[in-house]
Amino acid sequence: MMAVGNSVFDMVFYCWGLIAVASSVCMVFVTNPVHSVLYLILVYICSAAIMVMLQAEFIAIMLIVVYVGAIAILFLFVVMMLNVDFVEVEESYYDYIFLGGILLYLVFSQIGTIIFAQVKHFNYLERQQFSFIEVNIGSNMELLGYILYTEYSLHVIVSGIVLLVAMVGAIVLTLHHRVDLRRQDTFQQLGREYFNTVVNKKIVIN
Repeated sequence: MMAVGNSVFDMVFYCWGLIAVASSVCMVFVTNPVHSVLYLILVYICSAAIMVMLQAEFIAIMLIVVYVGAIAILFLFVVMMLNVDFVEVEESYYDYIFLGGILLYLVFSQIGTIIFAQVKHFNYLERQQFSFIEVNIGSNMELLGYILYTEYSLHVIVSGIVLLVAMVGAIVLTLHHRVDLRRQDTFQQLGREYFNTVVNKKIVIN
């Protein structure tokens, strides 16, 4: 494990942190939605790099695969498909300063409360006691996979069934049958014979 007190480690860690904070600020204050999504992707990448440095590989992979590869790209496609009037967005930008200030105050007050509780060694949240398994597994990914598919295998199966039902429900709700469409009959195509499908004709050239 790399020592946290190492000067190079601290410098790289704080550089990624500063880039993440600057990107998050730019994500909020830019008026172009496409640029905002791009800054959001940069925030995810910086957060994943920080998680790798803290040896939390699973969270880093989830940030890249799930958030950058799926959610942020989906946001980008939706924003680019919508016909957004940027002039109207810039004009209505200052109408939400009061509400944004209230939300900003609430967020920073919560962060300050947590930091103050940690500094004063106050038990801010009741810690739940977990039963750890002593196994000879090297990385965090292997240990996490071992725990998920042994102790919590039922939870993984149930969550997979819930996602499958949600996917089938979304397909059923959005699927509309049309009579005027010529649909493909796979069994009829596979059941055809050679003599009924291929016809030899003689081409006459004048």
